[in-house]
Amino acid sequence: MFATNSTPSAVPPPQGLNRANDEVFQKLKANYLSEFNFKGIRVSATPLIPSVLRGQQTELPVLFQISVGQRSGADEKDLVRTPFNICLVLDTSGSMSGSRLDGCKTAINAIIGQLTPYDTLSLVTYSTTYETVFVDCNQSHSSHMLESVEKIKTTGSTNLHGGLELGVETLKRSISKDEAAQQKGMDKNKKATRKANRVFLFSDGLVNVGITSADAIMANVESWLKNTDIQISTFGIGDGYDEKLMTAIAKHANGDSFFIETVEDIEDLVAKGLRGVSNMVSPLATLTLRGLGDAVIKDIPGHDLTDTPGQVTVRNLRSNGLIQLVVNLDIRVPGLDEFSVHDMDDVVDSRNILGYSISLGEDEQTFVDLADCVGMKGTLAVNYTVDSSLVAKDKQHDDVVTYLTIKNASKIDKEVVEHLANNRTAEAIAAKKKVIAMFEGIESKDRRGFAQRLKGQAERLVQNLEASGNTRYAQQMCHQQQQEESDDDMGFGLFD
Repeated sequence: MFATNSTPSAVPPPQGLNRANDEVFQKLKANYLSEFNFKGIRVSATPLIPSVLRGQQTELPVLFQISVGQRSGADEKDLVRTPFNICLVLDTSGSMSGSRLDGCKTAINAIIGQLTPYDTLSLVTYSTTYETVFVDCNQSHSSHMLESVEKIKTTGSTNLHGGLELGVETLKRSISKDEAAQQKGMDKNKKATRKANRVFLFSDGLVNVGITSADAIMANVESWLKNTDIQISTFGIGDGYDEKLMTAIAKHANGDSFFIETVEDIEDLVAKGLRGVSNMVSPLATLTLRGLGDAVIKDIPGHDLTDTPGQVTVRNLRSNGLIQLVVNLDIRVPGLDEFSVHDMDDVVDSRNILGYSISLGEDEQTFVDLADCVGMKGTLAVNYTVDSSLVAKDKQHDDVVTYLTIKNASKIDKEVVEHLANNRTAEAIAAKKKVIAMFEGIESKDRRGFAQRLKGQAERLVQNLEASGNTRYAQQMCHQQQQEESDDDMGFGLFD
């Protein structure tokens, strides 16, 4: 467990999101969203610098940016959103009583209000034991669902493992039932199309009943989800839940993890989680890469190429989303035959160094017309040069510098998380101030406002640590910030 300061202090209350009244946030969000006023998918590959020096080995980062606009290639009625099959797994232990449970009920009722005839919703609750509240419901069952939600009470401890297992099994049965009905042509109300299958897991406390080992829980999650397309998004409420476990579950299950600071944020963040499902254009795509000429692929940070050399799986392509990843190339540029003053006169010599293509599976093409997709296949070229001024720092591309700086900040924030876990508050503050300085250094380069948003969050954390010490709230805030910085789709985390 995390260590915390035992000395009481005046703790500033969590501020919550309050994004509707945050003028700076709204301005940054509007600027970010203006980038996605198009249909389909656009892919670009940008090197850190456009030239490499002859006669020198160069490691060159190449930034891939996959921008996802609006849907295309379907009837207008299909463009509203992706139909979903969701099982909600709600913590009803004693600590959820009062405003926390009320906030969750409000959020669930909002989901019920957004159901279409093509959606399916189930609800499981867990405390010391676990049970189903309703199963395989759709829009026509709204009254029944609302009445069932109203009757939910809190009691007992936190058997997260049992509740999650029941939730996954409930969703599996619902998926099988839906698929069987479609195959037999018996379902008159639902479209014969692939749905987004999700579990939403809510918790406000540490696991203390049933299987409590994080390793055992993760092993079972892996087993439950094998050969399925089910994703799990997690919602941690307040300062008592296990953020490492909840984040690990979401990451392993290709979902999103949310830190809910205040009860006022519950409805907002659950709605965001739902948008993450309903705005899906493609749950996955495959990026195939090959080094060309003198270049070989060194690595792709955050992606393991052991089992699939030269291929990267890109997940959760959402409308208004920007997936970013870096491919590090090792380029061994041939030297000059001889060195002389005349050879130093630069000659433009463009060479291809990387070939790439992005493909969507057949099931994933439902919500995008490939005719509206730009840059899905291409090659990247750089200039071979003898002019060292062309590879100077001032030639670096702003987008690539911004991305690399944020990823480096994420590495430092992992250290901050560990400092706080071991009650090294002073070291955590010093490291976090270093992160703030890094964000300040790229604000002028960052056209999307990521650095400005992240800097504001980091400053708020430092203020909290300096005023209140190493609290659980500060630890969870830091953990969430590190996750946002490391996310391939930072825009969803920061601006949705």
